[in-house]
Amino acid sequence: MSLAATLADAPPPAPPDFQPWSFAHLLALGLSAGALVAILGSLRVFRSPAAHRRIRIALAALALVFVGFSMGYWLFVVPWTWQRSLPLQACDVAGVIAPLALLTRHRLLRAALFYWSIAFTLQAFVQPVVQRGPESPIYWAFWTSHWAIIACATWDFWGEGFRPTWRDCGLGLLAAYAWLAVVFPLNMILGANYGYVGNDAPRVPSLIDHLGPWPWRALMIAAIGHVVFAVLTVAGRLVPGGENTGERG
Repeated sequence: MSLAATLADAPPPAPPDFQPWSFAHLLALGLSAGALVAILGSLRVFRSPAAHRRIRIALAALALVFVGFSMGYWLFVVPWTWQRSLPLQACDVAGVIAPLALLTRHRLLRAALFYWSIAFTLQAFVQPVVQRGPESPIYWAFWTSHWAIIACATWDFWGEGFRPTWRDCGLGLLAAYAWLAVVFPLNMILGANYGYVGNDAPRVPSLIDHLGPWPWRALMIAAIGHVVFAVLTVAGRLVPGGENTGERG
């Protein structure tokens, strides 16, 4: 999840006015889906490499704006706490990876973007932790920052032709373990729950509630992550086209 998710997960000053699958939730899903359709539609209109490059850079810039807005709102509007303010949730990191992957086209970043966007970020659209509706800036910070990650991954897959290999799967897992090596001990030191692998549970109902007590819950999350990454690799390689056609991981 992202910094916007962290804020949304914090104790609110008033009862939450956002409910899953409410109008506010469906509004966000509709706007997000419509924007993704527009991005995919641009592939039919703009076919030249130069046009693709401009779209790639524009999406990266837009992602930087959305993620920056989310982080800035949390850092400068909301009081700081060590337990919730550090940009260490999975989608905080993915929000930085996404524009860098499009701008640099570095294989490690692109692999992390592909796997993290689907395995981590998509959860925010199904089980959002935001607690405020469209009248609140945090609502827009939450949804735009998460959408930006999915948008960058969508373009890299369909527009730039990224197709995962088993080596990419390993790179995505390597990035995940590097992140866990930071957040797991910090959670123990700070009493925090970054990455939802700490000795705490989200304040909204989620799949994590059914994975058992800590620390076994963290091991279950890691095991599920391995399975999801493997499935994504197989599924991604089945999609025709792409720059990796015929490549072996």
